[in-house]
Amino acid sequence: MLIAFHSAQQDLALCSQGASTANPKGYPIETNIRLYNDKGDVILEISIRRAQNAVVFNAQAKESVLDGWGQPESIPLSMFNPSPSTSGLTILVCDRGDKYQILFNLSTVHYFVKRFRGPATSVEYLDKSHGKPTSTLSQTLTVNVQRIDALPAHERRPIDSGKYVHVLQIFGTHSL
Repeated sequence: MLIAFHSAQQDLALCSQGASTANPKGYPIETNIRLYNDKGDVILEISIRRAQNAVVFNAQAKESVLDGWGQPESIPLSMFNPSPSTSGLTILVCDRGDKYQILFNLSTVHYFVKRFRGPATSVEYLDKSHGKPTSTLSQTLTVNVQRIDALPAHERRPIDSGKYVHVLQIFGTHSL
């Protein structure tokens, strides 16, 4: 199964160093895409955090004594083209059995090992912009669910290869 999130526009430009919720450019602090299972667990969260130069991946148990969040995994946001683009951004989440393969515009950026059972049954898109009009992604996303084998060959090849386009590094822990 493949879930595709398409944004008609994107702005992955980094915020200035030390940016806070009062960022003078009005950039959102976080843009989050969450996938839920039928029990209400967040089985995957993709959080674009421009002020931290990071894309953070995590999962959260609905039923928990503490806050339910697991250990976050991060990649540097600066590896992507930081220029605003009208061509948009497509984020793909490919279910690989024991892990999710995450791709940005058909380039694998991360593998996230599953922490919960069951398929994604719902999605949520959160833009924590604190009322600012500027967004990392479009105000709404187009969401499609497809079988990988139903894709055209030119789209299926980069997904099936699973190769990273960039050398990635896992760095630091970021609390949610």
